[in-house]
Amino acid sequence: MKLDSKKKLAERQAQIAYELQYEVLLKDWYERLGNMSAAKYVISKISTINDKKDMIDVYEFVIRVFKSRGFEKEEAINHMANNKYIFASDRQRIIDILGIVEIVNLGDKILFEDPRLLTSLYTLDEIYSGVKALQNKSENFSVDELMLYLNLKKSTNDGDVRKISEPRRISFSTFYLKRLEHKEA
Repeated sequence: MKLDSKKKLAERQAQIAYELQYEVLLKDWYERLGNMSAAKYVISKISTINDKKDMIDVYEFVIRVFKSRGFEKEEAINHMANNKYIFASDRQRIIDILGIVEIVNLGDKILFEDPRLLTSLYTLDEIYSGVKALQNKSENFSVDELMLYLNLKKSTNDGDVRKISEPRRISFSTFYLKRLEHKEA
């Protein structure tokens, strides 16, 4: 009986903690988005995101809401990346997907490639230095060019050419990195 009581108490405490966190999250997103329905939608998604499609849906939605309030796209991205109330794991995903690579807007559609392909092969410092080096030559460059540069630099540094990932489902030719920022979590 005592174990049952302890279990119920622990479950209740966990529920209260979740509700408090939810309230903080809801208040924060309501202040950011200015719309309660939008805030509820976003926090219901960000706490359960487990694949890239969900991530894209949430961020395109949030960026649309911010833009409708007169924010520039980059400001919207910064709001996402700097939201201190987001669960830590989701926050890291935000930094991985939006805080590293600036999204390039082609027409009305926001297109971007998941930079985790790069971060699985290279460190953030390697990627950052590669972007800076290529920026000195041209403002826009393809992700393929960046990967080639990083691969050559790696082989020059320690003789170990890192294998570029298997053929990618999305052509990199339509995705350009204009800027790479290293934002701390």
